[in-house]
Amino acid sequence: MPRPSPNAHVTALLWGGGLAVLAATAAPALADSPAAPGTAPTVVPRLQADSITGTVADTRGRPVQGARVLVVGTSTTVLTDPRGRFRLTGVGGTDRTVRVTAIGYQAQSRTIGAGSATLAFVLSELSVNLDEVVVTGTAGTVERRAVGNAITKIDARGTLERMPVTDVSQLMNGRASNVVLTANSGMAGAGTKVNIRGRNSLALTGAPLVYVDGIRMDAAQASGPAIQGANVVSRLNDINPADIESIEIIKGPAAATLYGTEASNGVIQIITKSGRAGEKARLNFTADQGTNEFADPAGRIPTNYARSPQGQILSFNAVDNERTLGNSIWRTGQFQRYALGIDGGSGPVSYRVGGVLQDDEGIDLNNRQQQSSLRANLQFLPRPSLTARLDLGVVTGKTSFAPQEGAGAPLFSALNANPLTAGSPSRGFFAAPPEVLYGVNDVFQLLQRTTVSAQLQHQLGSRFTQRLNIGSDMVQENNQNIVRRMIPEQARFYSPAVAAGRKDVQLRDARTNTLDYSATYNATLRDGLSSQTSVGAQYFGRLT
Repeated sequence: MPRPSPNAHVTALLWGGGLAVLAATAAPALADSPAAPGTAPTVVPRLQADSITGTVADTRGRPVQGARVLVVGTSTTVLTDPRGRFRLTGVGGTDRTVRVTAIGYQAQSRTIGAGSATLAFVLSELSVNLDEVVVTGTAGTVERRAVGNAITKIDARGTLERMPVTDVSQLMNGRASNVVLTANSGMAGAGTKVNIRGRNSLALTGAPLVYVDGIRMDAAQASGPAIQGANVVSRLNDINPADIESIEIIKGPAAATLYGTEASNGVIQIITKSGRAGEKARLNFTADQGTNEFADPAGRIPTNYARSPQGQILSFNAVDNERTLGNSIWRTGQFQRYALGIDGGSGPVSYRVGGVLQDDEGIDLNNRQQQSSLRANLQFLPRPSLTARLDLGVVTGKTSFAPQEGAGAPLFSALNANPLTAGSPSRGFFAAPPEVLYGVNDVFQLLQRTTVSAQLQHQLGSRFTQRLNIGSDMVQENNQNIVRRMIPEQARFYSPAVAAGRKDVQLRDARTNTLDYSATYNATLRDGLSSQTSVGAQYFGRLT
């Protein structure tokens, strides 16, 4: 019985508890192998396979990590390492076309002749979005024009460089067709309802699913303390625009193919910024300043009329009357935000850490949002075919609100002012003067949010890739609605029961866990025709 050749070897992959034999090959005998006694040595030529090596960099000379390099018409493909280097082996034939694609860059192709070659690609940032790479709605990265779903991609980094943006809803507003944004309130810290392709139900929310780096996040659009019976906070705005690289929106029920039936209203995928491997540490600081004001309140608050007991027609404008007395019903609120970030990379490791402090004052004296956030990610390549990424996000803050409707709202009292009571302690306001209304109500939300996630992406050979996402999003809300116990100067405007004060507390704890695995096999059927076959499994759990 012949013994197996000592040069034979078997390549195997152990993944998820299963052992799969992928290839078994026998190495050819070397030319200097000893011959059998009494026979002339037989010379066996070495197998010399053509190889294509090279580098991929951007226009600034920085290496592009994770760029996909492939030979058109074949399934031969690799990803660049942290230094932007790649190597394709076993590439035969003549007039071969090598194509490079990367997220955020314009694809580039080059045709070479037979034999081995060394190439240097310099990629330009995308100016035309035809070939941009997307991840939403697919099991892996793919060019947007090759996806059958309607996907909109928003370049957050470029938008923030051109104009100030205070929250995620402003980032999407007007930049994605068929995405309808409806403000819950004009107050600082209030959220926005998002509907893709309009509302589809009168009873259900119609809200899309929201993912951050592949992890589902709590994106409740009606959260926070109840104000006039409604909740106006959107958890979507917990993500600071300064941390976002891009936003991908998949529209319509086609999203349910990968994300389940809950995604029938669409999916919003938020991709955060990350560092670049091989790049020196870079520090970024941004300061935004602005104001919130009630433009021309005297012209927008109507003048009210009434007939006095003597038959005289009286007119009264609450804003003009307060100005005469040296008072102001509303203020000019200040908006300020400071963002500090550092990113870079060394060898196979890249990183980014960013922090944001935000203080936003509304026009009502009680309306203010104070929020701080920290987001960090670490990406490393244990080997060229394996990429690992860890993410951490922490958000804390306090948002205070003021009533906007009803007798307790300064706006309502000014709109319904009565000329007949202008000389009374109410100074003509419907319920009470503004200083009383501002002094008795305290409505606020305390927020603590932590998001942790990990992603593994593995490429086996030139055809098979697999990806694993695991993470958890934890939200803790403390919503309080307080009516303070009133002093006599305040109590005269209210009933004894209201003047005694009250306190309503609502605690909301929500934890969202995500486990997502997908695998993709690429096959070339013939020249110019290829296919992708994907399989996967998802687990989603929510604890409230």
